[in-house]
Amino acid sequence: MHMLQMSPTIHHELNMNIADYTLDGRWNIPDYFKAKFPQFFDKVTKVSIPIIQTENSLNWNTAIDGNLTAKLAFQHKNHFSITFNWCKLIWSRTIPPTRTFVLWRFFQQGLE
Repeated sequence: MHMLQMSPTIHHELNMNIADYTLDGRWNIPDYFKAKFPQFFDKVTKVSIPIIQTENSLNWNTAIDGNLTAKLAFQHKNHFSITFNWCKLIWSRTIPPTRTFVLWRFFQQGLE
C-alpha cells in the first residue's frame, strides 16, 4: 500500500472482483481510483462488460484456451531469443570465409 501511496482503509477493495466494480452493466470505479490512477481508469473503461454474467477467471494470453500449463510456463521462462542480425555481422569482406563458416556453425549450434 505504501508504494502505491494508498490509504490502508481502501486495502479491502483491492481484493474485490470485477463484479464488485460494475453496476447495471457499467463500470462503477471509485473516484479515488480515478483520481489516483487516471491511465488505469482509461484502460479499464475501454473494456466492454459482457451482458451475461460469468465466473471470474485468470487467462494466459499465449494459450489458445487461456489456461496456463506447466509447459507454457516453462517456455515463457526459458525463452532465449537473441534478436540481432548476426548474419550481417559475420559475413563481411573483412572476415575470412573459413572463420565466418566456423562462426556460422557455432550460431547454428552445429559445433559439438
